[in-house]
Amino acid sequence: MISYLNHNLGFEDKFKQFAEQDTPIKPIPNFEKMVVTPPTMQMLLEPTPLYHRSPIQVNYLEKEQANNRLGHSGEELIVRYEKWSLIQLGKEKFAEQVQWISKNEGDGAGFDILSKELNGKDKYIEVKTTKLGKETPFFFTRNELTFSQEHNSNYHLYRLFNFEEEAKLFIKTGGLDKICNSVPMTFKGNF
Repeated sequence: MISYLNHNLGFEDKFKQFAEQDTPIKPIPNFEKMVVTPPTMQMLLEPTPLYHRSPIQVNYLEKEQANNRLGHSGEELIVRYEKWSLIQLGKEKFAEQVQWISKNEGDGAGFDILSKELNGKDKYIEVKTTKLGKETPFFFTRNELTFSQEHNSNYHLYRLFNFEEEAKLFIKTGGLDKICNSVPMTFKGNF
């Protein structure tokens, strides 16, 4: 695969365009049909590579998910969805209290949206958005991991996918270390 991509460099331009293009929110989707069943977590097996390592200049999957406009659009949609959902459940007062933390206070809280559980407790929502499919890997920070572990009963991953076409969503509750497989991608070294 890497050899093929090295000899067909035109693909890189397409990947770059895909990862960086703007994806505005389409008309509000039918929220009743937006939520789907989350994928089941499979045992993560790390195969031993049988190839020599070739340098890859850009991880376009990571770049797509780091696209600030895509992330912002996904969070905006979930703010709307969360308010709609609470109103549907007769919790209008809670809907008025939904806060877009990452937009209004910054992106270091460990979650993106503060909402309410039906019992009135705080509900911490982390939104991860992709234009790709349901099982596309996503990236999270150490801060998000730690916060999710500390607030595991009130921490919710809202995974938006197929965002460019017809946005779909699944929700998982708990610490990120329990609801998905994770693989360290970068390390910090010091002396």
